Amino acid sequence: MTNQPGNQPIDLTAWLHDHPATQNLDKESLNSLTQTMYEELELWIGTQLTLGLTDEQVGEFAALTNTGNARLDWLTANIPDYIKATHNLFTGFFTQPTAVLTQLADTEADPATWGLQLTLHVSEHLGLEENQARIHNSLGILHREAGRWNQALDESTQALNLYTHLKEPEGQADTHTNLGNLHQDTGHWNQALDSYTRALQLYTQLELTKEQARVHNNLGNLHRAAGHWNQAHDEFTQALQLYTQLELTKEQARVHNNLGTLHRAAGRWNQALDSYTRALNLYTYLERPKNQAMLHNNLGNLHKTAGRWNQALDSYTQALELYTQLELIEGQATVHNNLGNLHQSAGRWNQALDSHTRALQLYTQLDLLEGQANVHDLLSSLAVAQSQPDAALNHFNTAVSLYQAQGLPQEAAWAAVARARGLRSSKTGTTAETLTLALPAALYLDTVRFQFRTAPERLAWASKAASATTLVLELAAETNDPQMVADLVETNINNTTHTTGAKTLNADNDEASVVSARALGIEATEAATTGSIIRENRSTRYSNIVCFK
Repeated sequence: MTNQPGNQPIDLTAWLHDHPATQNLDKESLNSLTQTMYEELELWIGTQLTLGLTDEQVGEFAALTNTGNARLDWLTANIPDYIKATHNLFTGFFTQPTAVLTQLADTEADPATWGLQLTLHVSEHLGLEENQARIHNSLGILHREAGRWNQALDESTQALNLYTHLKEPEGQADTHTNLGNLHQDTGHWNQALDSYTRALQLYTQLELTKEQARVHNNLGNLHRAAGHWNQAHDEFTQALQLYTQLELTKEQARVHNNLGTLHRAAGRWNQALDSYTRALNLYTYLERPKNQAMLHNNLGNLHKTAGRWNQALDSYTQALELYTQLELIEGQATVHNNLGNLHQSAGRWNQALDSHTRALQLYTQLDLLEGQANVHDLLSSLAVAQSQPDAALNHFNTAVSLYQAQGLPQEAAWAAVARARGLRSSKTGTTAETLTLALPAALYLDTVRFQFRTAPERLAWASKAASATTLVLELAAETNDPQMVADLVETNINNTTHTTGAKTLNADNDEASVVSARALGIEATEAATTGSIIRENRSTRYSNIVCFK
Protein backbone atom coordinates (compact mmCIF):
# COMPACT_ATOMS: atom_id res chain seq x y z
CA MET A 1 0.00 0.00 0.00
CA THR A 2 1.43 3.36 -1.03
CA ASN A 3 1.24 6.61 0.90
CA GLN A 4 -1.57 8.85 -0.33
CA PRO A 5 -2.56 12.38 0.68
CA GLY A 6 -4.30 12.52 4.01
CA ASN A 7 -3.41 11.28 7.46
CA GLN A 8 -4.01 7.66 6.55
CA PRO A 9 -3.17 5.72 3.39
CA ILE A 10 -6.12 4.86 1.13
CA ASP A 11 -6.82 1.13 1.05
CA LEU A 12 -7.42 0.68 -2.65
CA THR A 13 -6.80 -3.07 -2.36
CA ALA A 14 -9.93 -3.71 -0.30
CA TRP A 15 -12.01 -1.49 -2.60
CA LEU A 16 -10.74 -3.32 -5.67
CA HIS A 17 -11.29 -6.78 -4.21
CA ASP A 18 -14.87 -5.89 -3.20
CA HIS A 19 -15.85 -4.33 -6.52
CA PRO A 20 -18.61 -6.33 -8.31
CA ALA A 21 -16.70 -6.24 -11.59
CA THR A 22 -13.77 -8.22 -10.15
CA GLN A 23 -15.76 -10.98 -8.48
CA ASN A 24 -15.30 -13.41 -11.36
CA LEU A 25 -11.50 -13.04 -11.37
CA ASP A 26 -9.42 -15.81 -9.85
CA LYS A 27 -7.03 -14.93 -7.02
CA GLU A 28 -3.96 -14.74 -9.25
CA SER A 29 -5.63 -12.41 -11.77
CA LEU A 30 -7.01 -10.20 -9.01
CA ASN A 31 -3.62 -9.88 -7.30
CA SER A 32 -2.00 -9.11 -10.65
CA LEU A 33 -4.58 -6.40 -11.34
CA THR A 34 -4.02 -4.89 -7.88
CA GLN A 35 -0.24 -4.84 -8.22
CA THR A 36 -0.42 -3.35 -11.72
CA MET A 37 -2.79 -0.62 -10.54
CA TYR A 38 -0.52 0.42 -7.67
CA GLU A 39 2.63 0.40 -9.80
CA GLU A 40 1.05 2.46 -12.56
CA LEU A 41 -0.64 4.88 -10.15
CA GLU A 42 2.65 5.55 -8.35
CA LEU A 43 4.46 6.12 -11.64
CA TRP A 44 1.67 8.30 -13.09
CA ILE A 45 1.14 10.48 -10.01
CA GLY A 46 4.84 10.77 -9.25
CA THR A 47 5.69 11.75 -12.81
CA GLN A 48 2.90 14.33 -13.03
CA LEU A 49 3.68 15.90 -9.65
CA THR A 50 7.35 16.38 -10.48
CA LEU A 51 6.61 18.25 -13.71
CA GLY A 52 6.30 21.50 -11.80
CA LEU A 53 9.39 20.94 -9.62
CA THR A 54 12.98 21.98 -10.21
CA ASP A 55 15.76 19.40 -10.42
CA GLU A 56 16.94 20.60 -7.03
CA GLN A 57 13.54 19.99 -5.47
CA VAL A 58 13.29 16.53 -7.03
CA GLY A 59 16.70 15.64 -5.58
CA GLU A 60 15.71 17.05 -2.19
CA PHE A 61 12.55 14.92 -2.13
CA ALA A 62 14.40 11.78 -3.25
CA ALA A 63 16.87 12.16 -0.38
CA LEU A 64 14.10 12.07 2.20
CA THR A 65 13.42 8.87 4.08
CA ASN A 66 9.80 8.03 4.62
CA THR A 67 10.14 8.28 8.40
CA GLY A 68 6.89 9.53 9.91
CA ASN A 69 5.27 11.99 7.50
CA ALA A 70 8.49 13.53 6.16
CA ARG A 71 7.64 13.08 2.49
CA LEU A 72 4.00 14.03 2.98
CA ASP A 73 5.00 17.18 4.86
CA TRP A 74 7.47 18.09 2.10
CA LEU A 75 4.88 17.57 -0.66
CA THR A 76 2.27 19.61 1.21
CA ALA A 77 4.77 22.47 1.65
CA ASN A 78 6.11 22.49 -1.92
CA ILE A 79 3.09 21.64 -4.10
CA PRO A 80 0.14 24.06 -3.86
CA ASP A 81 -3.14 22.37 -2.89
CA TYR A 82 -1.40 19.00 -2.94
CA ILE A 83 -4.44 16.94 -1.93
CA LYS A 84 -6.70 18.27 -4.70
CA ALA A 85 -3.86 18.07 -7.22
CA THR A 86 -3.32 14.41 -6.40
CA HIS A 87 -7.04 13.71 -6.59
CA ASN A 88 -7.22 15.23 -10.06
CA LEU A 89 -4.34 13.01 -11.11
CA PHE A 90 -6.37 9.98 -10.05
CA THR A 91 -9.07 11.12 -12.45
CA GLY A 92 -6.56 11.68 -15.24
CA PHE A 93 -4.99 8.28 -14.70
CA PHE A 94 -8.16 6.50 -15.79
CA THR A 95 -8.26 8.32 -19.10
CA GLN A 96 -4.89 6.83 -20.10
CA PRO A 97 -4.36 3.60 -22.11
CA THR A 98 -2.87 1.83 -19.09
CA ALA A 99 -2.25 -1.84 -18.42
CA VAL A 100 -4.90 -1.65 -15.67
CA LEU A 101 -7.58 -0.80 -18.19
CA THR A 102 -6.30 -3.53 -20.49
CA GLN A 103 -6.70 -6.06 -17.69
CA LEU A 104 -10.15 -4.68 -16.91
CA ALA A 105 -11.21 -5.69 -20.42
CA ASP A 106 -11.30 -9.26 -19.08
CA THR A 107 -13.95 -8.27 -16.51
CA GLU A 108 -17.49 -6.93 -16.77
CA ALA A 109 -16.28 -3.46 -15.78
CA ASP A 110 -16.78 -0.43 -17.97
CA PRO A 111 -13.39 1.34 -17.69
CA ALA A 112 -14.84 4.85 -17.65
CA THR A 113 -17.39 4.01 -14.95
CA TRP A 114 -14.90 1.95 -12.98
CA GLY A 115 -12.32 4.72 -13.00
CA LEU A 116 -14.86 7.29 -11.80
CA GLN A 117 -15.99 4.96 -9.02
CA LEU A 118 -12.43 4.50 -7.80
CA THR A 119 -11.82 8.25 -7.97
CA LEU A 120 -15.01 8.76 -5.97
CA HIS A 121 -13.66 6.39 -3.33
CA VAL A 122 -10.51 8.54 -3.12
CA SER A 123 -12.61 11.74 -2.94
CA GLU A 124 -14.65 10.37 -0.06
CA HIS A 125 -11.48 9.41 1.80
CA LEU A 126 -10.11 12.92 1.33
CA GLY A 127 -13.41 14.62 2.19
CA LEU A 128 -13.53 16.53 -1.11
CA GLU A 129 -17.29 17.09 -1.41
CA GLU A 130 -17.18 19.23 -4.54
CA ASN A 131 -15.19 16.55 -6.33
CA GLN A 132 -17.65 13.94 -5.11
CA ALA A 133 -20.55 15.96 -6.52
CA ARG A 134 -18.81 16.31 -9.88
CA ILE A 135 -18.07 12.58 -10.06
CA HIS A 136 -21.64 11.60 -9.08
CA ASN A 137 -22.88 13.86 -11.87
CA SER A 138 -20.47 12.28 -14.37
CA LEU A 139 -21.52 8.79 -13.28
CA GLY A 140 -25.14 9.81 -13.78
CA ILE A 141 -24.36 10.81 -17.36
CA LEU A 142 -22.51 7.55 -18.06
CA HIS A 143 -25.34 5.44 -16.65
CA ARG A 144 -27.93 7.39 -18.66
CA GLU A 145 -26.01 6.95 -21.89
CA ALA A 146 -25.82 3.21 -21.20
CA GLY A 147 -29.55 3.04 -20.44
CA ARG A 148 -29.10 2.30 -16.73
CA TRP A 149 -31.90 4.68 -15.72
CA ASN A 150 -32.20 3.86 -12.01
CA GLN A 151 -28.46 4.11 -11.42
CA ALA A 152 -28.38 7.37 -13.38
CA LEU A 153 -31.16 8.82 -11.23
CA ASP A 154 -29.42 7.75 -8.03
CA GLU A 155 -26.06 9.26 -9.02
CA SER A 156 -27.58 12.52 -10.28
CA THR A 157 -29.67 12.89 -7.14
CA GLN A 158 -26.58 12.46 -4.97
CA ALA A 159 -24.78 15.08 -7.07
CA LEU A 160 -27.67 17.53 -6.71
CA ASN A 161 -27.83 17.01 -2.93
CA LEU A 162 -24.11 17.68 -2.59
CA TYR A 163 -24.16 20.77 -4.81
CA THR A 164 -27.16 22.09 -2.86
CA HIS A 165 -25.36 21.45 0.43
CA LEU A 166 -22.30 23.26 -0.92
CA LYS A 167 -24.46 26.13 -2.25
CA GLU A 168 -22.95 25.71 -5.73
CA PRO A 169 -25.61 27.07 -8.14
CA GLU A 170 -23.72 26.21 -11.33
CA GLY A 171 -23.27 22.61 -10.22
CA GLN A 172 -26.96 22.48 -9.34
CA ALA A 173 -27.86 23.84 -12.77
CA ASP A 174 -25.63 21.27 -14.53
CA THR A 175 -27.22 18.46 -12.56
CA HIS A 176 -30.77 19.72 -13.18
CA THR A 177 -29.93 19.71 -16.89
CA ASN A 178 -28.72 16.11 -16.73
CA LEU A 179 -31.80 15.12 -14.74
CA GLY A 180 -33.94 16.77 -17.42
CA ASN A 181 -32.18 14.67 -20.07
CA LEU A 182 -32.78 11.52 -18.00
CA HIS A 183 -36.47 12.26 -17.43
CA GLN A 184 -36.93 13.04 -21.13
CA ASP A 185 -35.26 9.75 -22.13
CA THR A 186 -37.64 7.81 -19.88
CA GLY A 187 -40.77 9.70 -20.97
CA HIS A 188 -41.34 11.61 -17.71
CA TRP A 189 -41.98 14.91 -19.44
CA ASN A 190 -43.35 16.92 -16.54
CA GLN A 191 -40.30 16.06 -14.46
CA ALA A 192 -38.05 16.85 -17.43
CA LEU A 193 -39.75 20.22 -17.87
CA ASP A 194 -39.32 21.00 -14.17
CA SER A 195 -35.62 20.09 -14.23
CA TYR A 196 -34.88 22.08 -17.38
CA THR A 197 -36.84 25.08 -16.07
CA ARG A 198 -34.88 25.09 -12.82
CA ALA A 199 -31.59 24.79 -14.72
CA LEU A 200 -32.55 27.69 -16.97
CA GLN A 201 -33.42 29.86 -13.97
CA LEU A 202 -30.05 29.19 -12.36
CA TYR A 203 -28.05 29.74 -15.56
CA THR A 204 -29.93 33.01 -16.14
CA GLN A 205 -29.14 34.20 -12.61
CA LEU A 206 -25.48 33.34 -13.22
CA GLU A 207 -25.57 35.08 -16.64
CA LEU A 208 -24.20 31.96 -18.34
CA THR A 209 -25.49 32.56 -21.87
CA LYS A 210 -24.07 29.44 -23.51
CA GLU A 211 -25.64 27.21 -20.89
CA GLN A 212 -28.97 29.02 -21.27
CA ALA A 213 -28.86 28.26 -24.99
CA ARG A 214 -28.13 24.60 -24.26
CA VAL A 215 -31.22 24.33 -22.04
CA HIS A 216 -33.42 26.09 -24.62
CA ASN A 217 -32.20 23.50 -27.15
CA ASN A 218 -33.04 20.67 -24.73
CA LEU A 219 -36.49 22.16 -24.10
CA GLY A 220 -36.99 22.23 -27.85
CA ASN A 221 -36.24 18.52 -28.05
CA LEU A 222 -38.59 17.85 -25.15
CA HIS A 223 -41.51 19.71 -26.74
CA ARG A 224 -40.81 18.08 -30.11
CA ALA A 225 -40.96 14.59 -28.57
CA ALA A 226 -44.30 15.50 -26.96
CA GLY A 227 -45.73 16.85 -30.21
CA HIS A 228 -45.71 20.49 -29.10
CA TRP A 229 -44.49 21.85 -32.44
CA ASN A 230 -44.88 25.58 -31.78
CA GLN A 231 -43.26 25.48 -28.35
CA ALA A 232 -40.43 23.39 -29.73
CA HIS A 233 -39.86 25.89 -32.54
CA ASP A 234 -39.81 28.79 -30.06
CA GLU A 235 -37.22 27.08 -27.87
CA PHE A 236 -34.98 26.15 -30.81
CA THR A 237 -35.22 29.71 -32.12
CA GLN A 238 -34.11 31.13 -28.76
CA ALA A 239 -31.22 28.68 -28.63
CA LEU A 240 -30.14 29.57 -32.17
CA GLN A 241 -30.27 33.30 -31.43
CA LEU A 242 -28.08 32.92 -28.35
CA TYR A 243 -25.56 30.66 -30.11
CA THR A 244 -25.41 33.11 -33.02
CA GLN A 245 -24.73 36.01 -30.63
CA LEU A 246 -21.89 33.99 -29.12
CA GLU A 247 -20.61 33.04 -32.63
CA LEU A 248 -20.64 29.34 -31.70
CA THR A 249 -20.82 27.66 -35.08
CA LYS A 250 -20.88 24.05 -33.89
CA GLU A 251 -23.79 24.74 -31.56
CA GLN A 252 -25.67 26.59 -34.32
CA ALA A 253 -25.31 23.49 -36.49
CA ARG A 254 -26.74 21.34 -33.67
CA VAL A 255 -29.85 23.52 -33.44
CA HIS A 256 -30.34 23.56 -37.22
CA ASN A 257 -30.24 19.76 -37.09
CA ASN A 258 -32.86 19.72 -34.35
CA LEU A 259 -35.03 22.15 -36.30
CA GLY A 260 -34.77 19.77 -39.25
CA THR A 261 -36.01 16.89 -37.13
CA LEU A 262 -38.86 19.06 -35.82
CA HIS A 263 -39.95 20.06 -39.34
CA ARG A 264 -39.76 16.42 -40.47
CA ALA A 265 -41.96 15.29 -37.57
CA ALA A 266 -44.46 18.05 -38.38
CA GLY A 267 -44.54 17.09 -42.08
CA ARG A 268 -42.78 20.27 -43.26
CA TRP A 269 -40.37 18.47 -45.55
CA ASN A 270 -38.95 21.43 -47.47
CA GLN A 271 -38.17 23.27 -44.25
CA ALA A 272 -36.66 20.11 -42.85
CA LEU A 273 -34.43 19.74 -45.88
CA ASP A 274 -33.34 23.38 -45.58
CA SER A 275 -32.46 23.02 -41.86
CA TYR A 276 -30.61 19.72 -42.33
CA THR A 277 -28.67 21.17 -45.26
CA ARG A 278 -27.64 24.21 -43.20
CA ALA A 279 -26.44 21.92 -40.40
CA LEU A 280 -24.53 19.68 -42.82
CA ASN A 281 -22.82 22.65 -44.46
CA LEU A 282 -21.71 23.99 -41.08
CA TYR A 283 -20.38 20.63 -39.91
CA THR A 284 -18.57 20.20 -43.23
CA TYR A 285 -17.00 23.65 -42.82
CA LEU A 286 -15.90 22.68 -39.29
CA GLU A 287 -14.52 19.35 -40.58
CA ARG A 288 -16.56 17.25 -38.14
CA PRO A 289 -17.12 13.91 -39.94
CA LYS A 290 -19.04 12.32 -37.04
CA ASN A 291 -21.65 15.06 -37.18
CA GLN A 292 -21.69 14.93 -40.96
CA ALA A 293 -22.52 11.22 -40.69
CA MET A 294 -25.39 12.03 -38.32
CA LEU A 295 -26.78 14.58 -40.79
CA HIS A 296 -26.58 12.16 -43.72
CA ASN A 297 -28.48 9.64 -41.59
CA ASN A 298 -31.13 12.24 -40.74
CA LEU A 299 -31.42 13.23 -44.38
CA GLY A 300 -31.96 9.55 -45.14
CA ASN A 301 -34.81 9.49 -42.65
CA LEU A 302 -36.32 12.58 -44.25
CA HIS A 303 -36.10 11.20 -47.80
CA LYS A 304 -37.60 7.88 -46.66
CA THR A 305 -40.52 9.67 -44.98
CA ALA A 306 -41.11 11.62 -48.19
CA GLY A 307 -40.97 8.42 -50.28
CA ARG A 308 -37.73 9.34 -52.04
CA TRP A 309 -36.18 5.85 -51.81
CA ASN A 310 -33.09 6.38 -53.94
CA GLN A 311 -32.12 9.60 -52.21
CA ALA A 312 -32.68 7.94 -48.85
CA LEU A 313 -30.41 5.07 -49.85
CA ASP A 314 -27.70 7.50 -51.00
CA SER A 315 -27.82 9.43 -47.71
CA TYR A 316 -27.74 6.30 -45.57
CA THR A 317 -24.83 4.96 -47.60
CA GLN A 318 -22.82 8.15 -47.03
CA ALA A 319 -23.60 8.03 -43.32
CA LEU A 320 -22.52 4.39 -43.06
CA GLU A 321 -19.27 5.05 -44.91
CA LEU A 322 -18.36 7.86 -42.52
CA TYR A 323 -19.29 5.94 -39.37
CA THR A 324 -17.27 2.96 -40.63
CA GLN A 325 -14.22 5.12 -41.36
CA LEU A 326 -14.49 6.57 -37.85
CA GLU A 327 -15.01 3.10 -36.33
CA LEU A 328 -18.15 4.34 -34.54
CA ILE A 329 -20.11 1.15 -33.94
CA GLU A 330 -23.31 2.63 -32.54
CA GLY A 331 -23.62 4.97 -35.51
CA GLN A 332 -23.15 2.02 -37.87
CA ALA A 333 -25.87 0.09 -36.00
CA THR A 334 -28.29 3.02 -36.29
CA VAL A 335 -27.78 3.32 -40.04
CA HIS A 336 -28.04 -0.44 -40.64
CA ASN A 337 -31.36 -0.43 -38.78
CA ASN A 338 -32.60 2.52 -40.83
CA LEU A 339 -31.48 0.79 -44.03
CA GLY A 340 -33.46 -2.26 -42.94
CA ASN A 341 -36.52 -0.10 -42.41
CA LEU A 342 -36.03 1.48 -45.85
CA HIS A 343 -35.68 -1.90 -47.57
CA GLN A 344 -38.72 -3.18 -45.68
CA SER A 345 -40.82 -0.20 -46.81
CA ALA A 346 -39.71 -0.83 -50.39
CA GLY A 347 -40.56 -4.55 -50.18
CA ARG A 348 -36.94 -5.73 -50.36
CA TRP A 349 -37.35 -8.37 -47.63
CA ASN A 350 -33.97 -10.11 -47.88
CA GLN A 351 -32.02 -6.86 -47.83
CA ALA A 352 -34.14 -5.66 -44.93
CA LEU A 353 -33.38 -8.82 -42.96
CA ASP A 354 -29.65 -8.51 -43.66
CA SER A 355 -29.54 -4.89 -42.50
CA HIS A 356 -31.60 -5.48 -39.35
CA THR A 357 -29.50 -8.53 -38.48
CA ARG A 358 -26.30 -6.54 -38.79
CA ALA A 359 -27.76 -3.75 -36.63
CA LEU A 360 -28.78 -6.29 -33.98
CA GLN A 361 -25.27 -7.78 -33.91
CA LEU A 362 -23.72 -4.35 -33.37
CA TYR A 363 -26.20 -3.25 -30.68
CA THR A 364 -25.66 -6.58 -28.90
CA GLN A 365 -21.90 -6.09 -29.09
CA LEU A 366 -22.36 -2.72 -27.36
CA ASP A 367 -24.92 -4.11 -24.88
CA LEU A 368 -27.39 -1.36 -25.86
CA LEU A 369 -30.77 -2.80 -24.92
CA GLU A 370 -32.93 -0.05 -26.38
CA GLY A 371 -31.23 -0.40 -29.76
CA GLN A 372 -31.77 -4.16 -29.65
CA ALA A 373 -35.43 -3.61 -28.78
CA ASN A 374 -35.89 -1.23 -31.73
CA VAL A 375 -34.45 -3.83 -34.11
CA HIS A 376 -36.64 -6.63 -32.73
CA ASP A 377 -39.68 -4.35 -33.12
CA LEU A 378 -38.88 -3.84 -36.81
CA LEU A 379 -38.02 -7.53 -37.29
CA SER A 380 -41.45 -8.36 -35.89
CA SER A 381 -43.09 -6.15 -38.52
CA LEU A 382 -40.90 -7.72 -41.21
CA ALA A 383 -41.88 -11.24 -40.13
CA VAL A 384 -45.58 -10.31 -40.23
CA ALA A 385 -45.14 -8.99 -43.78
CA GLN A 386 -43.45 -12.28 -44.74
CA SER A 387 -46.24 -14.39 -43.16
CA GLN A 388 -43.98 -15.75 -40.42
CA PRO A 389 -46.29 -15.48 -37.37
CA ASP A 390 -44.09 -17.40 -34.92
CA ALA A 391 -41.00 -15.33 -35.71
CA ALA A 392 -43.06 -12.14 -35.54
CA LEU A 393 -44.38 -13.03 -32.08
CA ASN A 394 -40.93 -13.96 -30.80
CA HIS A 395 -39.41 -10.68 -31.99
CA PHE A 396 -42.32 -8.70 -30.52
CA ASN A 397 -42.04 -10.40 -27.12
CA THR A 398 -38.29 -9.82 -27.10
CA ALA A 399 -38.74 -6.13 -27.97
CA VAL A 400 -41.29 -5.64 -25.19
CA SER A 401 -39.09 -7.45 -22.65
CA LEU A 402 -36.13 -5.25 -23.56
CA TYR A 403 -38.22 -2.08 -23.39
CA GLN A 404 -39.49 -3.20 -19.98
CA ALA A 405 -35.93 -3.83 -18.81
CA GLN A 406 -35.07 -0.28 -19.83
CA GLY A 407 -38.11 1.28 -18.17
CA LEU A 408 -39.51 2.50 -21.52
CA PRO A 409 -43.29 1.85 -21.42
CA GLN A 410 -44.14 4.30 -24.21
CA GLU A 411 -41.86 2.49 -26.65
CA ALA A 412 -43.38 -0.83 -25.57
CA ALA A 413 -46.87 0.54 -26.13
CA TRP A 414 -46.02 1.83 -29.60
CA ALA A 415 -44.53 -1.60 -30.41
CA ALA A 416 -47.85 -3.19 -29.44
CA VAL A 417 -49.73 -0.75 -31.67
CA ALA A 418 -47.36 -1.49 -34.57
CA ARG A 419 -47.84 -5.23 -34.11
CA ALA A 420 -51.62 -4.86 -33.97
CA ARG A 421 -51.57 -2.77 -37.14
CA GLY A 422 -49.41 -5.40 -38.86
CA LEU A 423 -51.69 -8.25 -37.77
CA ARG A 424 -54.69 -6.37 -39.06
CA SER A 425 -53.18 -5.57 -42.46
CA SER A 426 -51.93 -9.14 -42.92
CA LYS A 427 -55.24 -10.60 -41.69
CA THR A 428 -53.35 -12.71 -39.17
CA GLY A 429 -55.43 -13.65 -36.15
CA THR A 430 -58.96 -12.55 -35.33
CA THR A 431 -60.10 -8.97 -34.97
CA ALA A 432 -60.85 -9.60 -31.29
CA GLU A 433 -57.31 -10.86 -30.70
CA THR A 434 -55.83 -7.84 -32.45
CA LEU A 435 -58.05 -5.48 -30.46
CA THR A 436 -57.01 -7.21 -27.23
CA LEU A 437 -53.39 -6.36 -28.09
CA ALA A 438 -54.02 -2.79 -29.27
CA LEU A 439 -56.49 -1.55 -26.67
CA PRO A 440 -54.27 -1.60 -23.54
CA ALA A 441 -51.47 0.15 -25.42
CA ALA A 442 -53.83 2.78 -26.81
CA LEU A 443 -55.33 3.40 -23.36
CA TYR A 444 -51.87 3.90 -21.93
CA LEU A 445 -50.73 6.22 -24.72
CA ASP A 446 -53.96 8.20 -24.49
CA THR A 447 -53.48 8.83 -20.77
CA VAL A 448 -49.83 9.90 -21.14
CA ARG A 449 -51.18 13.39 -21.88
CA PHE A 450 -52.10 13.78 -18.23
CA GLN A 451 -48.41 14.31 -17.58
CA PHE A 452 -48.92 17.74 -19.16
CA ARG A 453 -50.37 20.67 -17.28
CA THR A 454 -52.02 22.78 -19.99
CA ALA A 455 -54.83 22.09 -22.44
CA PRO A 456 -52.75 22.89 -25.58
CA GLU A 457 -50.02 20.48 -24.45
CA ARG A 458 -52.54 17.73 -23.79
CA LEU A 459 -54.25 18.31 -27.14
CA ALA A 460 -50.87 18.09 -28.87
CA TRP A 461 -50.17 14.71 -27.28
CA ALA A 462 -53.70 13.50 -28.00
CA SER A 463 -53.06 14.30 -31.65
CA LYS A 464 -49.79 12.35 -31.56
CA ALA A 465 -51.52 9.34 -29.97
CA ALA A 466 -54.49 9.57 -32.33
CA SER A 467 -53.16 6.84 -34.64
CA ALA A 468 -53.36 4.36 -31.77
CA THR A 469 -56.86 5.37 -30.64
CA THR A 470 -58.08 5.42 -34.25
CA LEU A 471 -56.80 1.87 -34.76
CA VAL A 472 -58.70 0.73 -31.67
CA LEU A 473 -61.94 2.35 -32.86
CA GLU A 474 -61.56 0.81 -36.32
CA LEU A 475 -60.96 -2.63 -34.83
CA ALA A 476 -63.92 -2.20 -32.51
CA ALA A 477 -66.11 -1.29 -35.48
CA GLU A 478 -65.02 -4.49 -37.21
CA THR A 479 -66.01 -6.72 -34.28
CA ASN A 480 -69.74 -5.90 -34.32
CA ASP A 481 -69.69 -7.04 -30.69
CA PRO A 482 -70.29 -4.07 -28.37
CA GLN A 483 -70.51 -6.21 -25.23
CA MET A 484 -67.10 -7.77 -25.85
CA VAL A 485 -65.58 -4.35 -26.46
CA ALA A 486 -67.16 -2.88 -23.32
CA ASP A 487 -65.93 -5.81 -21.21
CA LEU A 488 -62.41 -5.52 -22.67
CA VAL A 489 -62.23 -1.80 -21.89
CA GLU A 490 -63.41 -2.29 -18.32
CA THR A 491 -61.00 -5.17 -17.77
CA ASN A 492 -58.08 -3.02 -18.86
CA ILE A 493 -59.18 -0.11 -16.70
CA ASN A 494 -59.19 -2.41 -13.69
CA ASN A 495 -55.89 -4.11 -14.54
CA THR A 496 -52.70 -2.76 -12.94
CA THR A 497 -50.59 -3.25 -16.07
CA HIS A 498 -50.99 -4.15 -19.69
CA THR A 499 -48.82 -6.35 -21.89
CA THR A 500 -46.22 -3.63 -22.41
CA GLY A 501 -45.37 -3.58 -18.71
CA ALA A 502 -46.69 -0.02 -18.31
CA LYS A 503 -49.53 1.03 -16.06
CA THR A 504 -52.72 1.14 -18.12
CA LEU A 505 -53.66 4.32 -16.27
CA ASN A 506 -51.49 7.29 -15.46
CA ALA A 507 -50.58 7.28 -11.77
CA ASP A 508 -50.09 11.05 -11.79
CA ASN A 509 -53.79 11.61 -12.42
CA ASP A 510 -55.76 8.37 -11.99
CA GLU A 511 -59.18 10.06 -11.89
CA ALA A 512 -58.61 11.82 -15.19
CA SER A 513 -57.17 8.65 -16.69
CA VAL A 514 -60.22 6.59 -15.74
CA VAL A 515 -62.60 9.21 -17.17
CA SER A 516 -60.59 9.35 -20.39
CA ALA A 517 -60.33 5.56 -20.67
CA ARG A 518 -64.08 5.16 -20.18
CA ALA A 519 -64.72 7.89 -22.76
CA LEU A 520 -62.60 5.95 -25.25
CA GLY A 521 -64.45 2.80 -24.19
CA ILE A 522 -67.80 4.43 -24.94
CA GLU A 523 -66.58 5.42 -28.40
CA ALA A 524 -65.23 1.93 -29.05
CA THR A 525 -68.52 0.36 -27.95
CA GLU A 526 -70.47 2.75 -30.19
CA ALA A 527 -68.14 1.88 -33.06
CA ALA A 528 -68.81 -1.84 -32.47
CA THR A 529 -72.55 -1.13 -32.41
CA THR A 530 -72.69 1.04 -35.54
CA GLY A 531 -69.78 -0.47 -37.48
CA SER A 532 -68.17 2.93 -37.99
CA ILE A 533 -66.18 5.62 -36.14
CA ILE A 534 -68.18 8.65 -35.01
CA ARG A 535 -65.61 11.37 -35.58
CA GLU A 536 -67.60 14.08 -33.81
CA ASN A 537 -67.45 12.14 -30.55
CA ARG A 538 -63.66 12.07 -30.65
CA SER A 539 -63.46 15.87 -30.89
CA THR A 540 -65.96 16.24 -28.07
CA ARG A 541 -64.07 13.82 -25.88
CA TYR A 542 -60.80 15.71 -26.30
CA SER A 543 -62.36 19.11 -25.64
CA ASN A 544 -64.12 17.81 -22.52
CA ILE A 545 -61.36 15.67 -21.04
CA VAL A 546 -58.18 17.43 -22.04
CA CYS A 547 -58.38 20.16 -19.36
CA PHE A 548 -58.84 17.72 -16.48
CA LYS A 549 -56.68 18.92 -13.56
